[in-house]
Amino acid sequence: MSSVQIDKTGRVMVNIPKKLAVSMGIEKGDIAHVMKGEADNEIKIVIEKV
Repeated sequence: MSSVQIDKTGRVMVNIPKKLAVSMGIEKGDIAHVMKGEADNEIKIVIEKV
């Protein structure tokens, strides 16, 4: 299961299962941009390759 954690300073950490990350080409150190989704309780995460 994927998770998103936001600390008191607003820093975001995204945890994605390794099997899913490998299949999507996501590597450690890539940057995750978190945005508000279309619904009130939804967020969008865009991965930027470094």
